[in-house]
Amino acid sequence: MPIYEYQCVDCSHAFETMQKFSDEPIKVCPKCSGKNVSKLISQSSFTLKGGGWFKSGYSSCEKKEEVKAKADEAGTKPPCSGCPSC
Repeated sequence: MPIYEYQCVDCSHAFETMQKFSDEPIKVCPKCSGKNVSKLISQSSFTLKGGGWFKSGYSSCEKKEEVKAKADEAGTKPPCSGCPSC
């Protein structure tokens, strides 16, 4: 279940809650019982950085061959992802 963030406009209390996608948004502040609560939009905790799986695991065969060549130069074994050229 996703975690949603809310903030009360009346008392500025910010809080989080786990809800199903099908649940109605929270409309009452748990701190002051005010009825002016809004859902916040926040940054996701999922980020892709650097040269990870998306460069070597799911790219075209040409890219995989480049990874294989670099691994051969370094004396290591490249990750095999089932490409016909492996």
